[in-house]
Amino acid sequence: ACMPGVPREMKPMLQAHLLPFLRERFGSASTIRTRILHTIGLGESEIDYRIGDLFRTSENPKIAVLAHDFRADVKIMAKSATPETAQAAIAPLQREIEERLSGYVFGVDDETPASAILVALRRRGWRLGLGESCTGGRIAAAFTAVPGASENFLGAVIAYDNAIKQSELGVTQDALQRYGAVSEEVALLMAAGARKRLGADIALATTGIAGPAGGSAEKPVGLVFFAIDDAANAPQAWRYQFNGDRDAVQQRATIAALGYLWRRLVQAP
Repeated sequence: ACMPGVPREMKPMLQAHLLPFLRERFGSASTIRTRILHTIGLGESEIDYRIGDLFRTSENPKIAVLAHDFRADVKIMAKSATPETAQAAIAPLQREIEERLSGYVFGVDDETPASAILVALRRRGWRLGLGESCTGGRIAAAFTAVPGASENFLGAVIAYDNAIKQSELGVTQDALQRYGAVSEEVALLMAAGARKRLGADIALATTGIAGPAGGSAEKPVGLVFFAIDDAANAPQAWRYQFNGDRDAVQQRATIAALGYLWRRLVQAP
C-alpha cells in the first residue's frame, strides 16, 4: 500500500481505509498497544543507567528510549491477543519505570511539558506570567498551543531590547550596567518584574545569547539564564550553556525552561 507522506493526509486514510481493509483481508490474531512516558531534564545515558536492566530482561513488553532536545521518551510496547491484555501487560512495567525515573516523568502519550505545567498550575490555583528575551516568545507559544491555557496562563512580556526590560519589567539601569543583560541578576529581576507586571502568582524569565554573534569569552554564544519568581518560595535562577545554531539554542532553552518550571511546581512546597 502506498500512502502520502504528509501526516495529516496519511493518518486519516490509514485509519479509515487501509487498516479496515487489512483486517478484513488478513484478519488479526493479536494486537499491539503502546504507552509513552515523557521525561524532561534527564539525559538518555542516565535513563539507561536507571532502567537498563529492564531493557535486557523485558521481551514483551519491549522498551525503547527516544531522545529529543532536553527531553526523552520511554516507549513501552506490548503484544497480546486483545487490547485489554496488552494494556494489562504494560501497567506493572510502567509503574516500575515511573518509580525509577521519579521526579522526571511529566506525562504520558499526548501530554506536553506545557500541558503538564498547566495541570500543575490548576492544582495550586496559580496563574503564570513570562518575561522572555532570548527565547522570543517560544515559551508563550508552547502554552497557547494547549486548549484552555487562558485559565492559568496570563501572557508574556517579550523584552528583547534593554529599554523594554526596564520599562515593562522594572530591570534597573544599574543592574544592566553592572551585570549585563545576560546575567543571573537580570534574569531574577525580569521574573520578579513579570510577576508584578502581569499580576501572576508565578513567573518565568529567560535571557541569553542565541547567536550567531554577540558572544564573548566571558559570555559565549549559547549562554542562557533562567529565573523563577513565585508567591510561596524564594526566587531561583539557573545558568546553562547550550550548543548549536540560533534555532537550536532557542529551542533547547525553551524546553529547559519548561523543565525548570514544571519541577518547581511539582517539587516546591
